Amino acid sequence: MPIEAKVVPEHIHTALRVKDLEGAVRFYTEVVGLRVARRNENGVWVQGIQLIGAPDLDAKNKGVLDHIGISVANIEEIMANVQKAGAEIERPVSDMSTPQQRLRIAFFRDPEGNRIELTDRT
Repeated sequence: MPIEAKVVPEHIHTALRVKDLEGAVRFYTEVVGLRVARRNENGVWVQGIQLIGAPDLDAKNKGVLDHIGISVANIEEIMANVQKAGAEIERPVSDMSTPQQRLRIAFFRDPEGNRIELTDRT
């Protein structure tokens, strides 16, 4: 029987590498009208997009897509299935919880080499 991801829509995002992080934040907030959801050492999240500062970005060779983030409620089950399928595991399930929020994350590469992040905040 195929696995079914229990997707948590409010945390789905696409991560973009940008040369000018603050310029990108201004664009997405002032021009597009998205609000900043949070900031930390890994970038700035506006609704649905994580902006990652990459001042030395060479988009010709690497592109701007860093990863696609999918928030799920069954991360262990999905990662077991990903591993069973032989996909490259970049980071196994890791606990990144804080006193304010429970958070587990994992990264893997799909068969085309795209970087996928799973988060579980349940």
